[in-house]
Amino acid sequence: MPHNLQRTAKRRTLGFDRAINELNAVLMVLAIGLGVLDATCFIGLKVRDSLPATGPAGAAAINSAAQVKGQPLASLMPSRPSGMGW
Repeated sequence: MPHNLQRTAKRRTLGFDRAINELNAVLMVLAIGLGVLDATCFIGLKVRDSLPATGPAGAAAINSAAQVKGQPLASLMPSRPSGMGW
């Protein structure tokens, strides 16, 4: 193989090596992000499952507790979400 072709082949090999190293870094960041997302979802589901179930009976208890204090439930709720800017 002539000397010129060897140099060209070596440059291509180095270029491919650099591209693969950059791709590995991107894939590593993607894998870490997916792992964090998976752990967050797992923790969220475990917390949700560990909370007591609230259904219509729970809502009725909250409503009656608010009325015992002399205020209807609607007065305890904000009329619009805070921080919306309007």
